[in-house]
Amino acid sequence: MQWRYRKEQYKLILEQKMTEKKERTEDNLEMDQIPSK
Repeated sequence: MQWRYRKEQYKLILEQKMTEKKERTEDNLEMDQIPSK
C-alpha cells in the first residue's frame, strides 16, 4: 500500500514537470515571435 501511494505521487510529479516544461517552451516560442524593437 505504501509503495503504491509513492508511485502515484511520483507519477503526479512527473506529469507536473512535463507540463511545466511544455509551458516554458510555449512561452519561449511566444517571446521569439514578438519582434524586439
